Amino acid sequence: MKTVYIPKGETVSYENLTTEYLVVEGCLKVSCDLKAKTISGGGFIEAGRVSAGDIRADDLECAGVACARLIAKRVETSELFASESLFKIF
Repeated sequence: MKTVYIPKGETVSYENLTTEYLVVEGCLKVSCDLKAKTISGGGFIEAGRVSAGDIRADDLECAGVACARLIAKRVETSELFASESLFKIF
């Protein structure tokens, strides 16, 4: 898949998800691996492991994150690898 869009008010579940562009305005639950070139949106993402180039999300909850750039309001993880990061504080 090239682009995956999760609209506001919708919950979508996958076992594994690989895509170029991911936009999450609703709720995305991935039980194992989530891989994307770009992840963005104001929704909630729950995954086992997340691997991406750019992540710009409001709410990210996962076991591990590996990315180049991370911009997020809230991240809950036990393992985070990011070469650049910015956490919004409200």
